Amino acid sequence: MKKVIVFDYDGVIVDSYPLEHKIYQYACKKFGNTKCPQDFATFKQQHNNDYERFNDLLGFTRAQKQECSAIFSKKAAQWAPPLFPGIKKVVKELSETHKLVLATGNYKSVVTSKLKSSKMFSFFDAVMGKETIQIHELPKHMLYSKIMRDHNVKQKQLISIGDRAIDYREAKKARIKNILLVEYGWGYRKEEVPRHKQKVVIEKPQDIMRAVKKV
Repeated sequence: MKKVIVFDYDGVIVDSYPLEHKIYQYACKKFGNTKCPQDFATFKQQHNNDYERFNDLLGFTRAQKQECSAIFSKKAAQWAPPLFPGIKKVVKELSETHKLVLATGNYKSVVTSKLKSSKMFSFFDAVMGKETIQIHELPKHMLYSKIMRDHNVKQKQLISIGDRAIDYREAKKARIKNILLVEYGWGYRKEEVPRHKQKVVIEKPQDIMRAVKKV
């Protein structure tokens, strides 16, 4: 039976953190809010992969948070982030030997559009993401459970590939045995995942192939 590989989207497939900054700058300008850092390094430090906390830090009202979600849905499609160099070839090759699923907190329509325009959509057996701006997505550990049911596989037959500490924690909640974190994405601090170990350090997309083989 083929193993199932679950890819995260932002920070693994596409280089979207700079786009996150750009959209926040756009939203803040629209709201007359001057709190969004102008330089990316400061933004990244303050944002710290937690948009809900960052929204509070910016002082967004409830209505502004809702409008910001709508802005993200629109602008993320309009200002599509670039693929990480080499990731398309990696995904294509893995699709020949594994079942691939993309599970993301991003909008499914945005992700699907990017995959189709990049001619990558056919590599994935399923794409799971947020459907509308009115609802929160399922916690990722629940997505993992659904993926295992849909593809009739157990935890040990699934490989999770993410780039943040929350990706690791959600995979652990679902009792996934094989968890890979890439170093080139949005980033995580080692102290956030002190028990995480993997045989191959993934510094670039091409390293994913070796890491998967070592699982």
